[in-house]
Amino acid sequence: QPKWIRIDTGGKQAVASAYHLSKIPFEYNALIDTALVYLAENEYVITNRKGEIIEKKHTYHDFIRFSSDGIAFSSNHIIDKPIESYFNILEKGQFCYYTVDGSLIKIELFNHDTRMFEYWYGKIQENGDILFYKRKGRPWGTYKSKLNYYYKKTPAKLTTRIVFPE
Repeated sequence: QPKWIRIDTGGKQAVASAYHLSKIPFEYNALIDTALVYLAENEYVITNRKGEIIEKKHTYHDFIRFSSDGIAFSSNHIIDKPIESYFNILEKGQFCYYTVDGSLIKIELFNHDTRMFEYWYGKIQENGDILFYKRKGRPWGTYKSKLNYYYKKTPAKLTTRIVFPE
């Protein structure tokens, strides 16, 4: 388990040094637009750890904001379509790290359900949207699965910088 810090919003966040991508020198790629958000609508069935259905299929909204220095903010499972204040407050989500190699993107997040870090792998589309198509748990070999999360570039008035909490 990583070390945790409390953030201003009252939640907890894994420390930056727990992320493997935090240790890799970052090179910005202009295919990622840091002046907007990437918004997805995904259908989820919510289950408990035993696989029992808690909530039937429902559409949730997810978003990711990227900085130009390899840090991102990801927020998932928002019931109502988020408004601009969600994109600027940076609550109810987690700070994470990302890299871009050509048109491929990799994000390292902490999965609170599995209690492990995981990598999401995506392909940046010609129009700039991102399709995340698989994930792998860390340490390697723990789990992997296919994803079909399509994040659309969405204009937003962004007034806050993404800074990894210390």
